Amino acid sequence: MQHYDVTATCASSVCAVLNGLTPSVVANPTTRAGWTLGGGLETALWEHWLARAEYRYADFGTAPFAISRAIAAGGAGLPTTDTFGVKLRTHTVSFGLAYKFN
Repeated sequence: MQHYDVTATCASSVCAVLNGLTPSVVANPTTRAGWTLGGGLETALWEHWLARAEYRYADFGTAPFAISRAIAAGGAGLPTTDTFGVKLRTHTVSFGLAYKFN
């Protein structure tokens, strides 16, 4: 499971004041299930030292988001809704060095 937050910020005076769009910050969270695939290698360097490297790819699909803003009291603009999809993928690489005690 992976949790994502998408935030839209309307920080300009044109957007926030002249168009009357509210709120100026909209957050839209989602939690998605996905799949992962990876692998790794580990090798002995010296008598007690080990080195390792790992790679993992995770894919949580494409999440649809819709961010809507309504008109503030006395606003001059029209309500607006933005819809878009976000590809939710991660690539993780890690390296490690370990000391093995007898």
